[in-house]
Amino acid sequence: MVGVNMKIEGISEVSNRIKEMKQSLRIERRKAIENSSVYLMNYIQDKKLSGQVLKRRTARLADSIGYKVEEKGTSFIGRVGTPVVYSVIHETGGTIRAKNAKYLTIPLSDAMTPAGVVRKPARQWADTFVRKIRNNLFIFSKESGSPVPIFLLKKSVNIPKRPYIKPALQETKDKIFEMIGEAVKISVKIANGEK
Repeated sequence: MVGVNMKIEGISEVSNRIKEMKQSLRIERRKAIENSSVYLMNYIQDKKLSGQVLKRRTARLADSIGYKVEEKGTSFIGRVGTPVVYSVIHETGGTIRAKNAKYLTIPLSDAMTPAGVVRKPARQWADTFVRKIRNNLFIFSKESGSPVPIFLLKKSVNIPKRPYIKPALQETKDKIFEMIGEAVKISVKIANGEK
């Protein structure tokens, strides 16, 4: 029988190189998603939550914006968001209703600091009384002498939609695609053994 004998040498080196390339590609893809997530997070904090969409009072919402990168199979998912409960009502709008009391207490200027933060909850104010004026209920305080309206009482309030996450993603998508594209270029170079 006539035949050809073939022998492949260095198969373990090739196998090791492929494993190294896979790991390098994985690292570059993760870096791209992480960098994109950080970019979006910073954009939201700097361009949306510094008075442009919502007036910053305590910086709690802006400071709570964070990111997380998860690996699912061969994919990486970047998530940017906040655990702050009131963030959803600002993003989507909606109605807030009194739950643990008969009324919501809406602070008026005399109940707030110059930054717009409530000085103290309605129940902690001394020497208060409720008055109805033009079909609205108000809590007054005589804590500083003469009566001053400090809270408006409402059973519910409608909060307008003031989105900051979705518009930020829309405004940064080109930059994010560019960042991911750069990672793809680096990955191709790694695959070709150039890096």
